[in-house]
Amino acid sequence: MRLVRYLRRKQHEHHAKKAKESGADVAARRTAIATIAIAVLTFAIAATSVLQWIVFNRQLDVMQGQLGEMKATGKQTDDAIAATSRLVDQAAKSATAASQLAQAASDTATANRILADETHKLVENSAKSNAAAQRMVDTASKANAVAADLVETTRQANETAKNVQRAFVLPRGIELVKVSGPARLTGDITGTTPFAWQAFVQWENSGNTPARDFTVHSSCAFGDWPTPVSDPSKLTIDDPKLQFIMKNRDVSVLIGPKQTVDAGYCVVHGLGVMLQQFGEMQDFLFGEATYKDILNPTYTHRTQFCFQLRLSGSWAGSIDDAVPLAVDGRPCEKHNCADEECDAQ
Repeated sequence: MRLVRYLRRKQHEHHAKKAKESGADVAARRTAIATIAIAVLTFAIAATSVLQWIVFNRQLDVMQGQLGEMKATGKQTDDAIAATSRLVDQAAKSATAASQLAQAASDTATANRILADETHKLVENSAKSNAAAQRMVDTASKANAVAADLVETTRQANETAKNVQRAFVLPRGIELVKVSGPARLTGDITGTTPFAWQAFVQWENSGNTPARDFTVHSSCAFGDWPTPVSDPSKLTIDDPKLQFIMKNRDVSVLIGPKQTVDAGYCVVHGLGVMLQQFGEMQDFLFGEATYKDILNPTYTHRTQFCFQLRLSGSWAGSIDDAVPLAVDGRPCEKHNCADEECDAQ
């Protein structure tokens, strides 16, 4: 409030003073005011110039800083440009390398396609070759089968030829031969019948080649068995019914093709004949014959034989007027076989 009253008072005083001034005072006052205004304006202009100078100096510093920054930025830009240039060069080189790689890949793809075509052709040719080879194998297999059949046929033909041509010796029957001699031969201890009979096995070679190393191992057995013995070769001296058993010495002869020989025998004396005809005795002749044939000289054939001697006819009389006996050689139940058949018995 005081300030307002002060200002109003100063304003009234100023207006009153102005009202009292003369024209010269007004002109002087206005000149003074103009001078003051010019001075103030001059001072303002000087201050403005100083301020402008200060601003310009500051702008100069800023601009110099900006210029330094711009120079630094320019260097960085140059470096960036150089780096970018290098990157561009590298990119160009990479592009070139990529192009070369693409070209190499294209060339590789072309080569692979060519290789695939050649491989396909090779596979086709291989398949054709395999088919041809399979046909050759089939043909060879058929040829081998034919050859095998031919070999087997030839082998069978050879075996057949061998079987037809080889020596094949079997007992044909029993033959009685009248002999005379001392009691140890005839068995006669009375002197009334100074003779005896020998029952020989007749052997026949039905083959077309000779039987070599033909050997007969024979034995005789006599006993009072009530029924015929199935296999006299199994008899032992412990058998209570066995009266006599004798093993003859071996006989070796050569039998030509289609030839018959006597080998292996038993002596039948008068008392033995009488006891058999009375049903008191059974006589057996048995043994084994071995031989080889010229078609298979390393293999030894064997034939087992066994006969029960059944005698008939008169046994009495002298050596001159005695009635010859007849003999029936009946095969035993067992011990009659040839080669591998004997293994089963």
